[in-house]
Amino acid sequence: MALPRPQRGFSLLEVLTASAVSLVAVTAASQAMVGQYTALHSRDLSRTANGAAREATQFLDSTLRMTGFGVDPRWAIDFSYRCANQPCRDSASGPDELVVVSRDARYRFLAQGEGACTTVGGCFSGNSWPITAATSDPASLTVTLQPGTALEAGRVVLALCAGGQSPVMLTLAAPVSLGSASPASDVVLNQFSGDPTLGPYNDRGSLRACHGQPGAALFLVDRSRFFIQTLNGTPWLMLDTGRDLDGDGILPPADQDDLIPVAKNVLDMQVAYALDACTGVASGPDSDGDWIIGNAKGTPEEPLLNTNPAAPIYGTVSTDPSRCTLNPANVRALRLTLRLRSDRADPGKNNGWTGDSIANAENRPGTLNVPGYRLFTTQLDVTLRNMSSTASFIF
Repeated sequence: MALPRPQRGFSLLEVLTASAVSLVAVTAASQAMVGQYTALHSRDLSRTANGAAREATQFLDSTLRMTGFGVDPRWAIDFSYRCANQPCRDSASGPDELVVVSRDARYRFLAQGEGACTTVGGCFSGNSWPITAATSDPASLTVTLQPGTALEAGRVVLALCAGGQSPVMLTLAAPVSLGSASPASDVVLNQFSGDPTLGPYNDRGSLRACHGQPGAALFLVDRSRFFIQTLNGTPWLMLDTGRDLDGDGILPPADQDDLIPVAKNVLDMQVAYALDACTGVASGPDSDGDWIIGNAKGTPEEPLLNTNPAAPIYGTVSTDPSRCTLNPANVRALRLTLRLRSDRADPGKNNGWTGDSIANAENRPGTLNVPGYRLFTTQLDVTLRNMSSTASFIF
């Protein structure tokens, strides 16, 4: 009978060899996973930045396209409010800011005899209300408000006479409201801002008798100030409406709670203003003569309120010399360039990486970079068709 052969085990060398092979395989797999994670993380940084860019450009586009709707083109781009000396919106060493103005378009007007309207002077609904009385000294308006109407302090309103004549903008110093359970009622507006920087947006001395006659109406005006602000270490594109949105009696920008974040991680905003070239004029009135204001490197430049000739008014022909100046009424398009950073430092780069570096846009010289961060660019061009309006109107 044959004796059973003893089973042979693994030698130490074989065990070490197998362990080494396994370790190499595990290391390779781990490195592949880490590399894949790093790549996905980097792509996620790009995705997040692209999302912020879309948020910014979509909001800006919808707001800027309304610039000048229903308001005098001279005041459609604001260089008065909190602007003691120009340039006050443009900077050659930091982010620009932009302030645009338009009438709130969410209203409806029916002339007498149109539809069910039987009121002399027409019927107003939505964000428009008939004015039944007006005084100029002191300034006051008696307005028939609808239930649920609420107007905040800081709100700009537009008073028009019948047919859209004699536009006057005013800024409320105190909130005005009518409860949702109340019937339509006459409310007196007589508390207007005393801020001297408001200029044409608080023209208390220009109210006339016609502002209290049939056909006169009150409309809302939207003023949107876009700027860059850092909150807890993160840069944001912000919106200041000028209104006391939280009702605490403090207006922005003093009350930070009234400011609205638009898009995250926006480091810089540069604005250029395009003019229509005047026939027969060799070069534009801007610093480099190319009919674009704010794109000459190192030169702070923006449209000017005070020009010679004086600002064109409704109906001024395109060949008039006043159409060839730096006045805001002559701006026909805006170009905005935004620089955004990634939401976090890029983990795929070595420690000490100085970050992306990109050239600054428009008139801001030099380059922009944030150590460890990826940078992205988006640009928006908006034609301001409402700036070509030739007459004031109701609808």
